[in-house]
Amino acid sequence: MFERARILFASYNLDLAKEQTGRLKNIMRSPEYHDVFPHISLGGKTGFDQADRFDVDGSGYFKCGGLVGGGFTGRGANYIIVDDPIKGVVEANSETTREAVKQSMNGNILTRRGPNTKLMLIQTCWHEDDLAGYLEKDGRFHWHVVFVQAQRDRDAQRLVRLRNNPNVTVVGEDEDPREDGEYLWESHYGRDYYETAKADRRTWSALYQQSPMIEGGDIFRSEWFRYWTPSPKDPDKIEWGEMTYDLKHMRLFGVMDCAFSEKEANKADPDYTVLLACAATGDGRVVVLGRDKRRIESPDAAGMIRENVQRWGLREVFVETDGGGITAFQHARRAGLPVRRISTRVEDDGKKKALDKEARARIVTPYVENGQVALPQGAAWVADYLETVCAFPNGAHDDDVDGTIYMCNVAFHNVLNGFVSISQERKRWDGSGQKPSANSNGRKWSY
Repeated sequence: MFERARILFASYNLDLAKEQTGRLKNIMRSPEYHDVFPHISLGGKTGFDQADRFDVDGSGYFKCGGLVGGGFTGRGANYIIVDDPIKGVVEANSETTREAVKQSMNGNILTRRGPNTKLMLIQTCWHEDDLAGYLEKDGRFHWHVVFVQAQRDRDAQRLVRLRNNPNVTVVGEDEDPREDGEYLWESHYGRDYYETAKADRRTWSALYQQSPMIEGGDIFRSEWFRYWTPSPKDPDKIEWGEMTYDLKHMRLFGVMDCAFSEKEANKADPDYTVLLACAATGDGRVVVLGRDKRRIESPDAAGMIRENVQRWGLREVFVETDGGGITAFQHARRAGLPVRRISTRVEDDGKKKALDKEARARIVTPYVENGQVALPQGAAWVADYLETVCAFPNGAHDDDVDGTIYMCNVAFHNVLNGFVSISQERKRWDGSGQKPSANSNGRKWSY
């Protein structure tokens, strides 16, 4: 019964939590409420009734606070409600804010629950790695997700992912009578209202469609990528549409985005280290031969590079040396591997020049949009790669994005010149005592 319920209510800050609590109190003071619940009164036997907490008859109470530093110490609960854990899209795009919210949820909120505590999270899904995205993948709880879109789309990427998540039961989907493309309560809002809302694609996707990832992508769109297949006639050749390319005459290189920093190590869901094996065709195209994605420590990077150099015959591997990547580069260098440094920390006449990742991505976007990048048809990793790249900048991880940016920069003749620096020193591969060939013994394609 409600009179014995102990309820904790958290929002992104204390002021909003108090505002919502005030509205609840107004409802509880109304005659209509007393007609339904005549035995419940604010303050109860203790008479305790303040802006951030009130008691009710019995042993129940309601306590509100900010999610980060909300003052819930010593308060157990059998109902926990988190409403708007992040203020808006600007805060959701801040990795620091997202990590603080996750840590507060784990340390300040979930520690208040008992064995039968019910959890409720209400929020706009502004980012793939916000609190909802994190908890859906976390696996500690089974969630019932109420999923109602402004415009019905049964094949929406987030909806499909929720259906396939064993930790989630989607609620409301079967009860929705609308056909795909139909708007919610169109007779009230009108079609023009929704069509106008679509002008801002990110807001439409997150606020109206419950998906922080724009369908098909924003900066990178899935339909822009092309696909190649191994030539059935020659294992050293690949086919891309009507063109056939010989790997022995292509520039074989790798790009490596490292995730070894202390910041990554302290994250609830750290990024991966990704190495893309690539081949530039020489006529303005580039193919991704393979992708190696791991969570490893810095000393293990040399082994990861060595494996890909040997497997794909890479002539050089460009290693991002910002942050923890410099250690990986040094280990690989000492191991005699053909590595070169690539960095976004550039100085011009003593002044630092910088572009954020989104700006760098938009510079290489035209090459992808023009169909100049191809992925291996049928490779098992392609779906995960596309999900990561096309979710940017709202995705949980962006490791593949850096690799894609650096790949385009190398393949298309340093298009980020002035904002990405590449070391000029070159080191021949001497791990086997000879220069690698594209495939000296006949390539066996496997992904």
